[in-house]
Amino acid sequence: MRAGKLRNIVLIQQNLVEKDVAGGSTTDKWETKGRRWCELRTGISREFVDSARFQADATHTVIMRFYKGLTQSYRLADADRLFHILGIQNTGDRDIEHVVVVKEVTP
Repeated sequence: MRAGKLRNIVLIQQNLVEKDVAGGSTTDKWETKGRRWCELRTGISREFVDSARFQADATHTVIMRFYKGLTQSYRLADADRLFHILGIQNTGDRDIEHVVVVKEVTP
């Protein structure tokens, strides 16, 4: 991983579902768990080209340093955009780098 290509900062956010006192309705609250410098590429990376289920919805590929515990239940956010995680690859299973396929969504 070349640090010079990591030019964007993304926030790593986890959804915390909160129930009201009566237990009736729930609200989604996204809590920022961390942040990473990343390379944000438009389109899907070659690593995921063979997986057709990602190709239809994917809008970007995010390459960033490893974040322990990152799952598809998290989302990524930059200054003015939100990204839902479609797939995560731990490059070489070495816990150094994540290649994350995401779909940009409107807030």
